[in-house]
Amino acid sequence: MQKQNAKYFPLMTFTGMCHIPVVVMRAKMKKEDNIMQSVFEKNGGTYRQEGCFLIPNLEVPKTSGTIGKYGRLHKKFLKQNYPAYYSALLMTGKLFDYLKEIDLKAQNELDRLIPILAEQQGITEEIKAKFQLKWVGLMNDIKAQAEEFVLQDFVYSMEGRR
Repeated sequence: MQKQNAKYFPLMTFTGMCHIPVVVMRAKMKKEDNIMQSVFEKNGGTYRQEGCFLIPNLEVPKTSGTIGKYGRLHKKFLKQNYPAYYSALLMTGKLFDYLKEIDLKAQNELDRLIPILAEQQGITEEIKAKFQLKWVGLMNDIKAQAEEFVLQDFVYSMEGRR
């Protein structure tokens, strides 16, 4: 146990049911003393004082827009297979932009592949006009084929991304 008259005695404690770590320090702390700065403070982090607790001032970056199907699937893939990389993206605030980029690339590739596969299989507007249900079935098959490529190359792959 540390002496009561020591200038600092940081402790890690947990608050309430959430189990959020909070740094507890003595209230009589001088800003100019750099004897025991935390890594958070050395990197420019600040604290706010609530009672005898110093709580880190953390902010989540503002995001706009939504992440589509392929971005959400890639997020799940990252969480399960690359948790350290996922955490690094999350902590730096780059996760949303990264997933939005993956989703956009995957959707563009899907939009590019569908007409190419339809042309290769000889599906024309003539078939669409005469045999509508057959055309719908063939186009659904083509979309499933294109989606397989997209899932393999963009969603469930980390080649060239790390």
